[in-house]
Amino acid sequence: MGNIIFRPDIEGLRGWAVLLVVLYHLGFEALSGGYVGVDVFFVISGYLITGIILKDVDGGQFSFKTFYLRRIRRLLPALVSVILLTLISALFLLDPPEIVALTHSAIAAIFSLSNILFYSESGYWDAASASKPLLHTWSLSVEEQFYLIWPVFLFFFFKAASQLTRALLLGVIVLLGCILSAYMTTLDSSAAFFLTPFRVFQFAFGAFVYQCIQTYPHALELGSFSQSLIRVLSCLVLLYSAITLSDASHYPGWLAIIPTVATGALLLIRGNEISFFERLLFTNRFIRWFGKISYSLYLLHWPVIVFFTYAVLRDMNNNDRLILFVVSVLLAVILNSVVENYFYRRSGLGVFESPRRISLTGFLTASFATFFVLVAINIFYEGRVLSDQVSLTKAMVDEGKRDRYKFSRLACRLSKYPSHKACQNLDGSRVLFMGNSHETDGYNFYRGFVGRDINSEAILFGQTNSCPKIISENGVWRSADKQCQKRLNLLQSESFLKTIDTIVYSANKPFFINKLKFYEFFKQVKAVNSDIKLIVLGGFLNTKYPCSLLVNRFGSAGACFQKEFISYFPYNENRHKLYGGFISLADIYVDKVEIMCEERAPANCINTTSSGQPVFFDSHHLSRSYAELIGATFRSFYTGH
Repeated sequence: MGNIIFRPDIEGLRGWAVLLVVLYHLGFEALSGGYVGVDVFFVISGYLITGIILKDVDGGQFSFKTFYLRRIRRLLPALVSVILLTLISALFLLDPPEIVALTHSAIAAIFSLSNILFYSESGYWDAASASKPLLHTWSLSVEEQFYLIWPVFLFFFFKAASQLTRALLLGVIVLLGCILSAYMTTLDSSAAFFLTPFRVFQFAFGAFVYQCIQTYPHALELGSFSQSLIRVLSCLVLLYSAITLSDASHYPGWLAIIPTVATGALLLIRGNEISFFERLLFTNRFIRWFGKISYSLYLLHWPVIVFFTYAVLRDMNNNDRLILFVVSVLLAVILNSVVENYFYRRSGLGVFESPRRISLTGFLTASFATFFVLVAINIFYEGRVLSDQVSLTKAMVDEGKRDRYKFSRLACRLSKYPSHKACQNLDGSRVLFMGNSHETDGYNFYRGFVGRDINSEAILFGQTNSCPKIISENGVWRSADKQCQKRLNLLQSESFLKTIDTIVYSANKPFFINKLKFYEFFKQVKAVNSDIKLIVLGGFLNTKYPCSLLVNRFGSAGACFQKEFISYFPYNENRHKLYGGFISLADIYVDKVEIMCEERAPANCINTTSSGQPVFFDSHHLSRSYAELIGATFRSFYTGH
């Protein structure tokens, strides 16, 4: 099978990419956007795989069987080895709910479906990353899904095409893919991040770079100075992305174009001599060594970090980071030597070959055996606890999360107003619930406050999280999403607002500056109908780790309120910029901390309900019974005053 010429600078680029990802995961604040290292890998993969396929297609030697077997040899042995090591470690380190979740993600990883699984868990259902040792395999699944489709596309559409036609077609794919990814980022950023269709443009850009080299081979050969200039500028752009981006960035979207193009520029550079900067940055032994172990290091570093974090339940310090980095590298060296090189090695000319055909068959058999072991462990641990101290099984945690929507899912939603049956059953006074993913907390609170079923009066906006980029233009609220715009149109209708008696606002960190759109909207609503009562719910506890994890670790829901596990607690909400504005609009302000926590101290908060449910099962969304408890407690407080 054909191979493109081995380029040591690409190996060096892989080394930088994996270091960006590892240092980002280790929590180095200076590299808050180090996840762009994954984008670099995607572009490199598109470049290399396209070259390998097209050389064989042009030579009449391409074989789907051979191609897919090579991909299996390259990726599966190391992946399954890490899954097995992770599973063995988890049996000693994790609690049953996390072990069950791990078996699900392990099965998904083996079948290249991790990205779909983790997308389905994103948002409210997402557990903290500290309890997901295989979270990073999402990117491998994206690559493997790309490898499944791309050869078919190239074989049937490029076989008889000229070099220029190929370049143009790839350019169109890149352009359309960019637009699709950017558009989906505005609608559902999790889908754009995890799912392959919205990442294809990055692989295609790598393929486009390869095809440009084939179409104009001599025009792209550059001298030493030009090479150095482009390399330096491209590296600065990548570094800029890694430094300025963060978890809060609207990514991938248009922002992903920056590291994608920078990586493509580095791949595009060709010359007859190695420049000084190429030797300094990409072809020195140190960085190429990291490039050689990049796959093993990528596979191993995240489970190491997760298990450490899970064991100590505290933030990493610099000594921890150094130790974890060294441990990850040492384990990667072993995995690379013992597994990667055993099944897939490079010959002297840079051509990859498989020295162990029979061993591969055995390994595939072992992979399927691993699958059945995972299923058995999942069944065994599904409802099991390790000791009397552990009180929440995986099934209980999942049920607790579903129970949050037990009554609200039956209520009228603005997106289905007025045709839905629940909307047609509205009678008398009407209460509109608005907020981010905490909107349901507001519903459950109000249900506890009035002490009865409220679906004859409740209308839910449906969370603003599902509405991308809500903006106000001359007092008119707009969104790029049609369903969201339909809801906004209703809220801007005088006739509709006249039917609303009360609005309940519930959001996490409700007075932070990113809630400005809520304040402006409520101000506008009050101007239209001053008779509408506005109930504003204050903020409450946020934890660094899922409360269910802390309950199981320490045997008490009180652990969720311990200072060392708190990421946010509203001791004094009046210090936030929007507090005064919201209070000026509010008819009723519900200070959850004042109600639930004696002397406003976390340690003095009521931490469970009479039914034994904790404050929440994740890190900040209230359980239904706890939200109802706040409502019932506030009713006593409110009537007393």
